[in-house]
Amino acid sequence: MKSPPCFLVCLTAFQGLLLAQIDITPPVLICKTLPATYIGNTCLATAWATDLIESVTDDNGPIELGLRVKCTGDGFPNQNSITTGYGGTGIVHTELWAKDPAGNTAYCNIELLVQDNLGICDPTYYIQSRAVWDTYSDSVYFHHFATNCFSDTIQEDYLTLHGNYIGFGSGIIPNNTGYDFTLTPRKNISPLNGVTTYDLALISKHILGLKPITDPYKMMAADVNQDGKITTFDIVLLRQLILGAIPSLPHGKSWQFVPQDHVFLNPENPFVPAIPEAIILPRTTYPTPNYFQFLAVKIGDVNFSADPAH
Repeated sequence: MKSPPCFLVCLTAFQGLLLAQIDITPPVLICKTLPATYIGNTCLATAWATDLIESVTDDNGPIELGLRVKCTGDGFPNQNSITTGYGGTGIVHTELWAKDPAGNTAYCNIELLVQDNLGICDPTYYIQSRAVWDTYSDSVYFHHFATNCFSDTIQEDYLTLHGNYIGFGSGIIPNNTGYDFTLTPRKNISPLNGVTTYDLALISKHILGLKPITDPYKMMAADVNQDGKITTFDIVLLRQLILGAIPSLPHGKSWQFVPQDHVFLNPENPFVPAIPEAIILPRTTYPTPNYFQFLAVKIGDVNFSADPAH
């Protein structure tokens, strides 16, 4: 069988190119209103673009579809489905896109209702804080702040009491809904808890090179003024605190926190890069974790003698 003449192939390609150049009309896309998808026995739910369309037309098909969680990208999505691990019934804000051969696009916003009809998915999230040398740390406040690309914000505060963790429902931490997320712990009570003249002696020996502190968490405790260095000024501040000359440590902090999974790149100098004191999740994080764990260090307590319950 003979191949078609070259000019026919070239003419067809030229006609396609010309058509693409003059087509400036986007597809007409209509999305379904409050469509639903259901969590299965793996506690995951997958929604496909084709399931969310009411209708789509174009004068120059075929149509390419794209789908993504709102606030997690720009332009035409590179996938046509999303999978959410929402731990219970809730709304996931999504964008459904259509693109014609000329590259014209249209999109619509969908409030996708995710439902746990089986009732087997635990919607609870946990925040945990424990002292480096113990199994719990009470009276810790956690500040949760989240925002999305259309200026919705969530701000909540939680307090651990009589245990080292708190649990709360899935509505508190947005899961796969296009929110960023910052969780910051703080504990500013009892600055003298665990602080004695023995800690002054340990810091002095470290500075003089007589007995260097090698544990990065103990080095964090020795950095009394939180400037990323261990100097004689830390000794001066700690002595003033012990003598009652000052009521609290700089910045009003009595404890410092670090995410439990933080890795010190140089344990001999844990201050570089700066020690993170919050857990930050970008809007594209998937799957969203349901455990948020911190280690707590009592500032000034170099020998880890503080009572983490106070």
